[in-house]
Amino acid sequence: MKIDQNLDAALRESGKVKVLIVTRPDPDAGGNTAASTASLSQALGAGSNVKPIGELPVVAAEINVDQLYALKDNPNVALVTPDNAYPPTLSESGPLVGATKVHQNGVTGSGYSVAVLDTGVQRDHPALKDSIIAEACFSTKSAPGVDVTSLCPGGYEVSTVAGAASKCPDDLKGCEHGTHVAGIVAGHGMQLHGGAAVDGIAPAAKIIAVQVFSRFSDSGSCSGQPPCILSFTSDQLRALEWVYKQREQYHVAAVNMSLGGGYHDTNCDQSSALTEIIERLKSKGVATVIAAGNDDFYDGISEPACISSAVSVSALDKNDQLDVTYTNVARLVHISAPGTGIVSSIPGGKYDVLSGTSMAAPHVAAAFALLRQMYPHESTSQLERRLVTNATLAVDPRTDTKIPVLELAHTLPDAATAAGTAATPAAPPSSPAGMASGNSFILKSTASENQITKTLNDNCLASDCELKKIGKDTYKLDIQPSEQLSGDDLLTNHKLEGLVKSVDPDAAIFRNGMSKPFR
Repeated sequence: MKIDQNLDAALRESGKVKVLIVTRPDPDAGGNTAASTASLSQALGAGSNVKPIGELPVVAAEINVDQLYALKDNPNVALVTPDNAYPPTLSESGPLVGATKVHQNGVTGSGYSVAVLDTGVQRDHPALKDSIIAEACFSTKSAPGVDVTSLCPGGYEVSTVAGAASKCPDDLKGCEHGTHVAGIVAGHGMQLHGGAAVDGIAPAAKIIAVQVFSRFSDSGSCSGQPPCILSFTSDQLRALEWVYKQREQYHVAAVNMSLGGGYHDTNCDQSSALTEIIERLKSKGVATVIAAGNDDFYDGISEPACISSAVSVSALDKNDQLDVTYTNVARLVHISAPGTGIVSSIPGGKYDVLSGTSMAAPHVAAAFALLRQMYPHESTSQLERRLVTNATLAVDPRTDTKIPVLELAHTLPDAATAAGTAATPAAPPSSPAGMASGNSFILKSTASENQITKTLNDNCLASDCELKKIGKDTYKLDIQPSEQLSGDDLLTNHKLEGLVKSVDPDAAIFRNGMSKPFR
């Protein structure tokens, strides 16, 4: 599991490949990420182009086969995986998902934003006027074995200046993608074919436009039809970390990633370099919504949608049925949304019809902005449960796989509070007696960290449950005060013990108390 099985074949073919290396802190070098990065850079040599990914425990590098096996024996390395380059996953949908009724109740996504990691956005498009509040670009200017150039301003690999995520060049197929996705999220006053103006799913939400694609000019990368645009995993990783750091300033409700590739019939948490940052975003109230892919798989989805803490989305046709002519479907998929024949904005101030799970995902990302406005203190897991609980199920006629359908009307609060008060956060109440909220615990368990984390994420109704490994089979769990919860919703100490013991019956739970000096 430490070395991706595809790397051997890739190295035999090209001699050198671009990889992502997930590191462990080196206790002999200060136990920090920077020390691990420096150690790797020294071990691999100057020609390996070792680059840290922000402050994450991940570096990008270019390695040969000898270096690959040196990494396998390096105790400071947790995972080596290809830095894959993925393509984008290529009026009537608003009423279909119940957005119109939600808008009529005063819920339009006001006060929150959605980060669109895509091909960039035409910021002066009439449908997106005043919607873009921040921009960034993360793109690659060179990589071994491929002809690639950066699409950031000035050819740099990183840019956060005004215009950093402007639409990519018109001569590149797919550059309309990001503007179309942004319009589905937050378009407003869209004039379609001379008819009445229509809005996106969360028309008052703001857009953080993040360009994560690069230009490829070699035939091999572009399936014989260069030039093309693809996105390296490392650029997505850098973008997600940047969004994580901006989440409070811009009140980010969700990230939309309408991109991906590959086939996975099980969750890919252990093999994807994006898992940790997506889990961290989720723990801070930001949903990462990802298109399931357009390969017509009936039992698998693409990466990174296969990460369990992401919200994966399959596409529906105009009749609220899974469009099995293209959408990937699997039991891993969290929800489905309209994806066929979706009209939205494209560069040049125009509109066009596109289809794909790329169009389905932003419906769900925008839904999180609406839900965040209605329920500002709930966790990401709670908001997702509001979307899928009691939802209609779409059924794949080939396999009988059932996937919840996005429908927003049933998520509204009662009529007395839906209008006017929905956007105003209530003052946090004090923690009721018997709650685990606001406490810190020590857990001792032989269950895997992923098992414990997943159980907590799926069941913890506090605003923030943060698990940190502090020793062998030992974890610290901090639970921040929960808000607007009462009765059966409260996470009591007894319920916490039940959750942990459901994963490991022999687990022990202790309060993380404060001690006095010994005498």
